[in-house]
Amino acid sequence: MFAHILVPLDGSTFAEQAIEPARSLAEKYSARITLLTVIMEFPESRLQVAMRDLQSDARARQYLEEVRATHMGTASVAVGLAVTHGLPAERIAEVVMESQADLIVMSTH
Repeated sequence: MFAHILVPLDGSTFAEQAIEPARSLAEKYSARITLLTVIMEFPESRLQVAMRDLQSDARARQYLEEVRATHMGTASVAVGLAVTHGLPAERIAEVVMESQADLIVMSTH
């Protein structure tokens, strides 16, 4: 039913609550997962204060690697990592189209 699941993460523990349901679905449907973070182009945003410091590609990739190791270590699914720049909603939508993800699993704010 699902072949590719996208999990957008912003560095918050709230966003990370979407990982376990995504992993469960991926295991059930033999789907692959892509963990995505979007580096916002407007660093003065008040939202940025509440999130981890993901202002560089290296830090963002390190964060996603930590998430993969912590939450996906025993998962029997393929997990990819993606870092992009821009407005989160726009970039998530673009990544969905580019990667042909079947499902987005994310927390709401």
